[in-house]
Amino acid sequence: MKKILTLLLVMTMILSVPFSKSVNATVLENTENSALELLGKIGVIELSNDAMAENIVTREDFALYLANLLGVDTNLEATQRYFSDVAMTAYGAKAIESLTELGIISRPADDKFRPDDNIALEEAVKMLCQAMGYGEYSNVRGGYPMGYLKTARECGFLISVADEKAIKVKEIARLIFEASQVGMYEPVIIGNDSMEYTASSKNTLLSLYHDIYFDEGTVNGVSGRTINFDTPPEDGIMYIDGMQFYADEDVENSEYLGEYVKYFYRYKSTDKLPRVIYLAKTKTENVKFEISNFVSFDYDEITYFASDESSKEQREKLEDAVIVYNGYPVDKDITRLFDELNKGFISLKDSDNDKIFDLIVIDNYETVVASGVDKDKMLIYSETGNGNYLDCKGYNNVKIYDGNMNPLEIDEIKAENVLSVAKTYNSNEHITIIVSSIVVNGTLDFVKSGKTTVAKINGVEYTVDKKYAEDFKAEVKNGNSYYYGCDFMNEIAFVSAEVSKSMSYAYVIDTTYIKDGFDEKVLVKVLDPNGKITDIAFAKNIKIDGRRYKNEPKKAQSAFLALGGGELKATMMRYTLDAEGNFKEIDTPFLNEPYENDRSSLTPIYGYTDDFSVKYYRDYRIGLRAYMTADTPVYCVPYDPVYGEIEQSEVMVQPLKTNLVMRIDAYYPSNAYTTNVMNEFADVVAVRYKYSVLPANAYDKTFVLVDEIHESVNQNGDVVNVLCGYTRGARVEYELDSRIEIGDVEQGDLVQLNYDVWGKIMPSYTAGQPDIVVLYDYSLWQGKRPDSSTGVWQGIVDGGRCYLYNGSADSQYYNNATQLSFGFANECVGNTVRFGYNSGSDFDEAFRVSGISVIVYDASKKEEERVYVGSLNDVVGYKSVGDECSAILVQTSHTSAKQLVVYK
Repeated sequence: MKKILTLLLVMTMILSVPFSKSVNATVLENTENSALELLGKIGVIELSNDAMAENIVTREDFALYLANLLGVDTNLEATQRYFSDVAMTAYGAKAIESLTELGIISRPADDKFRPDDNIALEEAVKMLCQAMGYGEYSNVRGGYPMGYLKTARECGFLISVADEKAIKVKEIARLIFEASQVGMYEPVIIGNDSMEYTASSKNTLLSLYHDIYFDEGTVNGVSGRTINFDTPPEDGIMYIDGMQFYADEDVENSEYLGEYVKYFYRYKSTDKLPRVIYLAKTKTENVKFEISNFVSFDYDEITYFASDESSKEQREKLEDAVIVYNGYPVDKDITRLFDELNKGFISLKDSDNDKIFDLIVIDNYETVVASGVDKDKMLIYSETGNGNYLDCKGYNNVKIYDGNMNPLEIDEIKAENVLSVAKTYNSNEHITIIVSSIVVNGTLDFVKSGKTTVAKINGVEYTVDKKYAEDFKAEVKNGNSYYYGCDFMNEIAFVSAEVSKSMSYAYVIDTTYIKDGFDEKVLVKVLDPNGKITDIAFAKNIKIDGRRYKNEPKKAQSAFLALGGGELKATMMRYTLDAEGNFKEIDTPFLNEPYENDRSSLTPIYGYTDDFSVKYYRDYRIGLRAYMTADTPVYCVPYDPVYGEIEQSEVMVQPLKTNLVMRIDAYYPSNAYTTNVMNEFADVVAVRYKYSVLPANAYDKTFVLVDEIHESVNQNGDVVNVLCGYTRGARVEYELDSRIEIGDVEQGDLVQLNYDVWGKIMPSYTAGQPDIVVLYDYSLWQGKRPDSSTGVWQGIVDGGRCYLYNGSADSQYYNNATQLSFGFANECVGNTVRFGYNSGSDFDEAFRVSGISVIVYDASKKEEERVYVGSLNDVVGYKSVGDECSAILVQTSHTSAKQLVVYK
């Protein structure tokens, strides 16, 4: 009977047609991005940066992704080892164990999983088919690999990839994304003695393991906006095809209004409403253009210029188009509405995905320059005076954002902020206000009129708001410098008081008053914009913070110092020079009223509680308030100069985009400065650091394998030592000044050096730490496993690893300390090196090493040839030579090898 049932089951599987997704397949705008974003959001594929999407996926990687999709807690430790080449401590160990127990991964005769091999497309497809219940069906269809590939193709999740033997993360994400939406292949009982398998209409990998479902439809309402004549949704609510959903913050975006989308939502029977967690735009032919390029509207056609520069008209056909104006539909006075458009954007949308434009979304803004607010009455007063104000209290829905569309409260609007205001048409339904902090300080080169009014400022052209253009031209004069306020579209909306001409930045180090009986002068030692320390004198006629001093050097110096509370403040300043190279005008960060105002004065963003406020500097920002551009100049100066006076080699000025050698990952006394308190970005940054806590090694210069140390004569004629060696596959030569003690460093040693802000070698300056740290002392260990006898290697056991640490013997530091692991080569397999912690006869760990540099010390060669750049061919494994195998040191960053040092 059992045999008959099995045969019946097989025949039923062959005859049944299981292949369909839960909804009809729709082409998405960018499927790979959608896949990465959704899978990242639910913890299936988590990438630390966008570049990782281009990485090639290994078998271990894919096992981890698939186990995450199946709800396995892959952070748990594995308890059973099924494969000889998968260590219990491997990052995918728990995933591989779980998939094996589920029957998704099978065990071959040699008990090898090959975790570091690239996953092939056919292998990934087979594992997905098994997870979805299509394993037996695929075997009936021809087995591995063709039967599984046929199943995937008919189910609709087989994708094309650039290389089926080397699949990128973004490609594997799309494969998983598509497969996770296919109905599971599930048994259905027919009568008492037969069974039929069919694709589920509701159960998918997403629904079974993540309570996530999906559908397609039109976004009718979001964040106070609607395309229907109904009440707009409240914050956190979204309408799709008339149904209500909760919406995650990143989904609740007005850009989705009227879009035909594929949406993914979480729902359990106990939930009040389903929650949309992700939206993917479909590949509909939407069009968006600026209102300034609008030409005409008829009910079945709209005309516009293709771009700002083009005079060619573009026409688009419309069919029963709904018009949504500033977030609410309009069905009256349409002609007048289009006649009164000011500035903003018009979007043409195909809301039902039928290839015809049926929705026009207009965001039309009026410009208001704020003079103040009344929070209680919800009033915003206008700079135009005469009691003009914007009454927000009269609207059912008020949205206020900054230029990056982050929500604001009304009392965060400041005087002279430029507001772009969008109100619903002939109703009090909705008002949106975008608050711009964009300001420009500079000299007006010229103004030209045409289709638009353009002002050229410091060589850059800006459009002037058309309603402000005539007033602007009347208020300005070519050659003068002003403070200009811009809206979020970067158009000038007002101009304010004249400001001083372009000034340079400098960091003040010291001030000296000199009187020799015949003459008196003031010298200021500064770090100039070129990164040079120089002394510059006050001109006899100098202006400081708006006040003029004529032939009064002592008084001028007193005023300069008085601004810092009566003593020198080491700080930033701005300046101009006269023809003799003396300071003609100085602007300090200390506001000297009534001679200057904060529209044109250098101002510290964090104020002065000490020389600086202690804030961190990293990733284009200081603390939580000061944002920088890639071109923001950063002045780096020590506040603990080793020999009393700051030396040239201790300072640096670079724009942020140049990746400063000095990595400021810790807290440093820092401040950011602006020339206008309304400015969104900092104009200049000053950082003060201690040598004792300066990150000692930029990652690309971390370790050096020493070749030789010899004497040489430097450019000043001094005799110096030169350390020669290799790091990251390149030969390096470092000049060591007399302060640096070499100690017992010699050929074959792997050493760690300290670098100053210029990347030059410097002394340690840390008590108890040598100037050159020997990480691996070849004369002591001769290729053997190091121990803790020198205090460098701690011998900490973390899965058998012996590694270096920075300041702590806690094993957790393996992931964020020096990360240098020691072992003996077992063998090289493909692009991996296997090694044992204590002997090459063991296989404890493997590193993927394709594309990394290899540097070698070979004791069998002549002395002058022993240290060189090598390759993986220099790694001699135990399996070929026994105990004479190579000793290797691997520098890693988390799970990635950075460089390999080989001792032969």
